Formats: sequence, C-alpha cells, structure tokens
Amino acid sequence: MKKIVDYLIQLGFSETEAKIYWYLLETGPMTVAELAQVIKINRTAAYPYINSLLAQGIIAEIIQHSRKQLVAIDPEQLHYILERKLNTIKTL
Repeated sequence: MKKIVDYLIQLGFSETEAKIYWYLLETGPMTVAELAQVIKINRTAAYPYINSLLAQGIIAEIIQHSRKQLVAIDPEQLHYILERKLNTIKTL
C-alpha cells in the first residue's frame, strides 16, 4: 500500500486523498463514517478530502441499499484526469 500511496502523492494527491482512493479501490463502496474509521481520521475531517476527490472526479457518490456511499473510479481513468490537469496548467 505504501508504494501506491507514494505514487498517488507524486500525481498530486495529498496523503489522505491517496489513502481514501486506495481504500475505496480495495474495499469497494463505503460510507463516509466507514472510510474515516479505516483511515483513522475524524469523520468531519474527512469531508474536505472527500469533496476535493469528488470535485476532481476521482471518486463518486452512489446510493446503495438506501445509503449514500463513496466509490473510486477505475484507475485506468486517472490518466484522463491527469491529462486534463496538465492541459489546464499549460494554458495558464
């Protein structure tokens, strides 16, 4: 896990964002409370990281069994998001 988190950090993720993404990839859909417990941070402290990942399209919200859960996008889709960031940087 450490190598993957380090790689995600090199791609621009914060350490907490990388952990959130990794755990969602590994476990599948989770609620915010479950995710916060696994990464060992307060549930309310997790929201800024979750909102950032949601805004970037790295994770998504789904409703499953009438519960709102978070799910990671397919890792193969990350390169499209990174290309978008790179193009934004180039235009600046």
